[in-house]
Amino acid sequence: MSLRPALTLWSTALAAGAILGFSEPPFKLVRSYIEYQNSRYLDAAAVADSLDKSSQETSPSSTSTSTKFHPALHGSSSALLEHELMNLPLVQALLNDPALSVRRAWAGPHYQTPPGDAPWRSGQVFTAHTLHQPGGIAAKPVVFTNTTTRAATIVLHVGHRVTGFPAIVHGGVLATLLDEALGRTAFLSFPESAGVTANLKLKYKNPTWAGQFIVIRTQTDQVSERKAKVSGKVMTLGGKTLVEAEALFVVPKKFKLKPMK
Repeated sequence: MSLRPALTLWSTALAAGAILGFSEPPFKLVRSYIEYQNSRYLDAAAVADSLDKSSQETSPSSTSTSTKFHPALHGSSSALLEHELMNLPLVQALLNDPALSVRRAWAGPHYQTPPGDAPWRSGQVFTAHTLHQPGGIAAKPVVFTNTTTRAATIVLHVGHRVTGFPAIVHGGVLATLLDEALGRTAFLSFPESAGVTANLKLKYKNPTWAGQFIVIRTQTDQVSERKAKVSGKVMTLGGKTLVEAEALFVVPKKFKLKPMK
């Protein structure tokens, strides 16, 4: 090989590496690769489970040997994502704001299944279980609340398993996340700290790409004894608006709801 082609090849590889390293840090590449491999294993495990169930129907003595996560990857993608989430500049800035209280989503009693209860009775809720998996919403969202202004900021990561159209987060998933975020903001104004959605209005401004951290900001606009009007946005870390939302939450007079903590 002559000197010129070698230099051309070397400079091209260097430029490609520089561009890739700038847009996709090695840390993120490793985490994305593990998420992808874990997702593949989850799909394979689901097929194995279905085959096991079929074999058990004909041979009751057989037992399932499939596991939910690849042994070598169990917890890896979530741990990497957790580290990345908690070290985001936005999260670090919010953690240092004395006006805000911080908690992790899905920690209240409504998200727990008491011993002996069937999953369909309590605990197995959509966000905390169906969506909370590698490639979905693997790391629990970080929730920052200002109880004085009755506003909140939530930071979370959306993976490739919550898409509708390829690479774009499903609009229904975004609606669910907004419904939860707006509801918790509205509940700050209710003595019972609980209520139900009366209406929810959404405007999808831009596609939400999967595989990124997003920010949900909510605020309280109007409050009466049993009603609260709230609004919010889904945004990128850079501040680009993806979805706008308005909602009305009410406390039903005929129902006694458990307080959400």
